[in-house]
Amino acid sequence: MKKTFFLLLLSMMVLMPSMNTVAAETKSSSVDAVTLMAQLRAAGSQAGALWDRLPTEQQDVVLKYLNPKFYQEGKHGRLVSITSKNTSAPIEHPLHPSQRLVATGSNYEKNTVESVDVQAVSQPNGGCRGYYLQNVVGRSQSDAVPAAAGTSGTGPITLTLSSTRTDSNTWSANVGVDAGTVSAGVGFDVTRENSITDSASFYVPGGQTWELDAYDRFNNYSYDVWYDPCFGNAYYTGNGRAGSFANIVDYVTWQVS
Repeated sequence: MKKTFFLLLLSMMVLMPSMNTVAAETKSSSVDAVTLMAQLRAAGSQAGALWDRLPTEQQDVVLKYLNPKFYQEGKHGRLVSITSKNTSAPIEHPLHPSQRLVATGSNYEKNTVESVDVQAVSQPNGGCRGYYLQNVVGRSQSDAVPAAAGTSGTGPITLTLSSTRTDSNTWSANVGVDAGTVSAGVGFDVTRENSITDSASFYVPGGQTWELDAYDRFNNYSYDVWYDPCFGNAYYTGNGRAGSFANIVDYVTWQVS
């Protein structure tokens, strides 16, 4: 009996390290593309070195998110660098121009205590307000995919990408709230079309083929939708998401093979 118990305990001790390794690998491979992109952007000029240290499965997550055509064309892409450029002034709150959207680490949120909506401003005493937003939260930043523009070439060459385009803010909800109420609640016009003109140049070493892609970065928000009737208490009706152009373009260079 004692011998059997000892053998069982020994087998468990042998298995535990391997089980922990599997758990760590699973956790490592489950990192989402948005999180990985944030880490790569933060690395700046060292993004290529960080890319080389990523496990293959995490590289695949980013590739499938940013550049799925590599898979479709049977190519492999090695991320070389990420360069971010501001394109215009910060977006202002449509009702309160002095209240700008501010950055807090990697998350973005309004520097106001609670959401503001058009009907609430016109009826400060409440009652019959209809739909309005609560719990507006800036979740993260992400790149809109596919790439807004791109070019490629084989070195030695200076690769230049110039583009003029229109990109729209986004919003969605699972209840019948209108765009005006959502715009007022999140702090920007969710129907706004952003005119973007930008350019970037990179030198490609001889014998290498590089691709240069431009990705428009967005601030992502979530919110709850409430309804305030003429009689009775306000109540929760649903939720939604919105995205605003962050006035930033991320230039990603790939070495193609």
